[in-house]
Amino acid sequence: MKNANTLSRYSRFIEQYPWAMLLIVLGLTAVCSVLNYTIVPFPSFEEPAKGFASRNTDSVRKIRTFQNLEIYTSDTSHNSLFNKIDNYLPVSQPAVAGESGSGPDETSLLCTTTDFLTRVRIVFEADFTLEKIRAMCSFSDNRIRSRTNFSTICLKDSTTSSSCCPDVSLGNVIAAARNVYSCSALREIDIDEMRDLLTDCAPWYGNDSLTRTCAETQAKYDSVDVPQAERRCIAVPRRCTHFNSVYIIFHYLVDKGFVDALVAGSADFPKLTYALTLYQSLDPLSRDIEARRVPQDWYIGVYEDLFTEHRPTYDGVTIAGHDLGIAFRVFSTRIVSESIYIALSLLVIFVIMWIYTQSFFITSMGSLAIVFAMVIAYFIYHVVFRVPFFSYLNIISFIVVVGVGADDVFVYLDIWRHTKMMRPDVDIASWVDTTLKHAALAMFVTSFTTATAFYTNVLSAITALRVFGIFAGTAILMNYVMMITWLPAVIVIHDKYFNRCCGRRCRRSDDDDGGGGGNLGCLRKCFRGVKSIYEKVVPCVIVKFRYFFVGVLAALAIAASIAVFYKPRLRLPSDDSFQLFTPSEPLATYELKLAEQFNFEKNEYDHLVYTFVWGIKAEDKGNHLDPSNEPVHLTFESDWESGFVFTRERQAYFLDFCRQVRNESFYLSSKTCFASEMDNWLASLRHANACVAHETLARSRGWVPTEPYDLCCNVFLPVDSPTTFDTCLKRWSNVILVNRTKKDYFSVKFDDDGNVKAVTSQIVTNRHFTWRFNEMADVYNEMNRFMDRWRGANQPVGLRDGWASSELAFYDMQRNLFSGTLTAMGVALCLAFFVLFLTTFNIVISFYAIVAIGFVLLCTIGTVVLLGWELNVIESVTVALAVGLAVDFTVHFGVAYRLSLEPLRRDRTLFAVRQIGQAISMAALTTFAAGVIMMPATITSLFQIGVFLVLVMTFSWLYANFFFLPLCAIIGPQNQFGQIPIPRALDCYDSSSSVSPSDDLEKREDAKGNDVVAANGNAIVLKPIVIESRNDHENHVNHIVVEKKKPTNDSVKEIQDVKMPQELPNGGFDHHQLGVSTDHGVQVVWC
Repeated sequence: MKNANTLSRYSRFIEQYPWAMLLIVLGLTAVCSVLNYTIVPFPSFEEPAKGFASRNTDSVRKIRTFQNLEIYTSDTSHNSLFNKIDNYLPVSQPAVAGESGSGPDETSLLCTTTDFLTRVRIVFEADFTLEKIRAMCSFSDNRIRSRTNFSTICLKDSTTSSSCCPDVSLGNVIAAARNVYSCSALREIDIDEMRDLLTDCAPWYGNDSLTRTCAETQAKYDSVDVPQAERRCIAVPRRCTHFNSVYIIFHYLVDKGFVDALVAGSADFPKLTYALTLYQSLDPLSRDIEARRVPQDWYIGVYEDLFTEHRPTYDGVTIAGHDLGIAFRVFSTRIVSESIYIALSLLVIFVIMWIYTQSFFITSMGSLAIVFAMVIAYFIYHVVFRVPFFSYLNIISFIVVVGVGADDVFVYLDIWRHTKMMRPDVDIASWVDTTLKHAALAMFVTSFTTATAFYTNVLSAITALRVFGIFAGTAILMNYVMMITWLPAVIVIHDKYFNRCCGRRCRRSDDDDGGGGGNLGCLRKCFRGVKSIYEKVVPCVIVKFRYFFVGVLAALAIAASIAVFYKPRLRLPSDDSFQLFTPSEPLATYELKLAEQFNFEKNEYDHLVYTFVWGIKAEDKGNHLDPSNEPVHLTFESDWESGFVFTRERQAYFLDFCRQVRNESFYLSSKTCFASEMDNWLASLRHANACVAHETLARSRGWVPTEPYDLCCNVFLPVDSPTTFDTCLKRWSNVILVNRTKKDYFSVKFDDDGNVKAVTSQIVTNRHFTWRFNEMADVYNEMNRFMDRWRGANQPVGLRDGWASSELAFYDMQRNLFSGTLTAMGVALCLAFFVLFLTTFNIVISFYAIVAIGFVLLCTIGTVVLLGWELNVIESVTVALAVGLAVDFTVHFGVAYRLSLEPLRRDRTLFAVRQIGQAISMAALTTFAAGVIMMPATITSLFQIGVFLVLVMTFSWLYANFFFLPLCAIIGPQNQFGQIPIPRALDCYDSSSSVSPSDDLEKREDAKGNDVVAANGNAIVLKPIVIESRNDHENHVNHIVVEKKKPTNDSVKEIQDVKMPQELPNGGFDHHQLGVSTDHGVQVVWC
């Protein structure tokens, strides 16, 4: 009763002060707009891949913590071990490559040692012939290197500081290996000699003996002292490692098919399909935005001049593809230009709304409501929720909100028109009250379930998904607020002012047999035809063929489930590439088709390194909703905070660890395991005269002893004295660090005062990195099972919380995409069931609706699986969209079925489709059209969202109309079956004077032969008394008097003007169209 009075007062306010409501909403939106402009930074999309990674998961925390540790200790200002602990200098060790004068290496060939993966790439369709090799060189010289300002972006030769480094191309590498001064000077004999060399060396590359470091290894070690892990390189013939030319060609410059044929020992020299050239320039993908802007600007000019078409041909050679490092930069501008597709989608939705509402005013103001909802949502997102990161995926939510908003406008307007038709003699406030009772409930259910589906993405560990869920869910809720505040006021203003000024002209157009009124009259005739179809044809088809529809659509859902879970099944991403553009865009050719052709682009053969860490907590104290907020922060364990003391027990722990890890099935070699390495060093000191020799050398270099030098000469680990261990540890550390080229190789981490703050151990395993989820899951479990044996209460104090990490970031993203998507779907469906149940209090209707929604999801996902899509981040967003949008139509029908006063399932089904079927179809049409218009986009996310909108709308409309409703017509609840009594506190209807949707209906005749509907002690007497013979051309109904009374002596009569069909020739009435007006809307009583 209280709720009903509140709604009545609100309806009265809307009716009396509609302009005030508009001003309130306008003022709120204006304030939010100003604050958005002044205090919220405008979003930038220059790094579209930002946020497309897991955050704050177990694996990612460990990876990030270890990276922070390496950053912390590689800086000499943070690690006094490199300059303050001791001034002892060890005996010199063999020089590394480049220092020994052993001969040229790839540095002299390529003039830089920077990682090849930062190079710009161009792929040619070529053959291993002199003509094609020269043509590739000619293209580079004439089309790339000769361009204006190339010298400003190229890498310079360190020996001259003025000349640009040569391209890493097939021609230049062969020229360097053959001692020819340039690619253009190559001769046929040079090509023939290189063919022979590649044929002879291919088996060494094929069995992993020929690696990039082989030339360095062969120069550094003689055949006796080679470590076991590097002995395979020594066996490789020196001609195969000369200049590293063979490795560079096999690994970087030719396609895998060519290499595989040579490795397999092809009788004939194989055909080369693709040849790649790496351009040595400033990195266009540098993390420094300003540093990458200059090379990006230059390469954008190259792209616009040469590569805007697929497979262009220049200088006798065809360009198969390219990666110029500009995809992100082009994307940031392309997403602006391709916003035209979003604009066209909105325009189509606007036109459809205009046609349906037949009012430009209502359509314009309804569209403004959606825009206002987005403005307020943006303010709440940034200012209230304090989310600093705005992913470009959030733009997609605008399309979703427009579709949902249009759906709400259609539903509200449909119920408003029905209310006016059935209760023409009450005031506007009563119309508002009745419409809101139905429309606000239906819109709340769909909006809340849709928003919930989006909000469940907060459970994901991937930042882009989390922020998308927050923004999209908030926008949906703000749209609902607009639909119950702004839209009712707009409708009231339209009826008060616009209808009264043109009502007579409109009625004349309606009554014109010739369809007068111009285009508007034609549109109204069309909609009368559509309305007639939904009132007569569609209901009959749904009921008559209900068994057929349920069977066919259930079979379709079963087939979709086979496609999703069995074959070909939903697949996780097969690599970590980030697809910005569709295959129709030349910028995407290299990533989609060519990258897999070259060995260096796939790391599946790299040995995994297991990293074990003690002393540091694996934490991520940054803002998990901001991918830029990743502070270099370390939190030490309590026992390590002020320096770790190596007691005898702790020394034994590390010794046992280093020894037992060698017995594990995954062990290949030890990269760092300090206890065993230090133990070996101490053992070397125990040889005769070793300590004396070291002390003599140290004194000759200025070492002033502060303690006996021979302190470590007779030490056996573990030792009883922590002080002795600490002294020997620091002396050994100096020996190790001087002989290693990278400081971060050392596994014991000191602070500025020489205290041990952390210990790491890195083990090279015989496990290979792969993109395959199941294999990496085995690696993850194996690594953690091993580490669990070295954790826990039975280990020495301070060593109970060690942890393990490896190259598992991509696996972690795969796992979170899979589990997060399933979790979000499950939670969204459960919450949708819960909300629908609270709305209908009927468990059967709620269950049927969730089954239909689940089938929609299965069919949608099954279709994209058949299209070859993988579950990547963008696809996960589209699945979230599917969950959010799939609930709308079915929930609308479920609520309508429940609100029907009909006692029989067949009649309730007919009521539901007649009441809102047309509005739902128009809503589906608007979003479907928006999806179709977005499909020509070259940006992958826009294209995929367009496809998903088309699929979701298609399957949602099919299953709502032809599965859920027929299912209700077959085994839907009737009378009070499956109905839970509504608690009085939750019943917003005034049952003292009206029939509530939860009333138990019973049909009978009274003593006078009148039809009576008995409802929980109330009686509605239907008297077929014609009081007016006016013929309504649109509805073909007359009017009857409905007397509603309580079966008591003090009966109170309430006369309401209700439309019903004309009297039939036999004197009866067509009860299929009979209507009863109650305080909360028009309901079909008999069918």
